[in-house]
Amino acid sequence: MKGRPRDPTRVRRRTGHRRKPDEAPALRAVPAAIEVRSAIVPPEDLPKAMRPTWDRVVEILGTVGGAREADVFAIEALVRQYERMKAAGAVVDKYGIVARNAADEVIPSRFAREEREATAMFLRLAEHFGLSVASRMRLGLMNLQGKTMAQALHEDLEEG
Repeated sequence: MKGRPRDPTRVRRRTGHRRKPDEAPALRAVPAAIEVRSAIVPPEDLPKAMRPTWDRVVEILGTVGGAREADVFAIEALVRQYERMKAAGAVVDKYGIVARNAADEVIPSRFAREEREATAMFLRLAEHFGLSVASRMRLGLMNLQGKTMAQALHEDLEEG
C-alpha cells in the first residue's frame, strides 16, 4: 500500500478525509448535449421521399441529446429501415400476412417477414440514438436533461 498507513482510531470513528462534492467522480459535471446544427444535411443519394423522415429524426435527435456530423451514416440507416418497414407494412395491410404458393398451400407472406426484420433493425438503431424512454435511461440521457424516470413516463403518457 502506498502512502501513509491509516490511523486505526480514525477508521473506527469513520472520520478523515471526505471528498468535497465537486471532487466526487459521480458528481462531476456531465458535458452538455451537442446542439443539432444545420450542417447535418442528408446524403445526396437519399431519395426525396425519405427527406421528411430525415428531417423529423434530426429534429427529434436535437431534443434527445444531439447529433454530430459522424452520425449521418447511422441516421441514414435508421431512416431507410423506417421507410422499408412502412413499405412492407403497407403490402401486408393490403394482402394480409399469409399467401399461397404454386402448390396452392397457405404459407406466411414474405412481406410480413420483411416487415418484422425491418422493424427489429429499426428498433435496434433507434435504441442507439435513445429514441425510447428505456434506451434513454440506459444511455444516461435522462440525467443530462434532469428528468427522473417517473417524469419521463408521465410525459410520454401525456403525449400518447
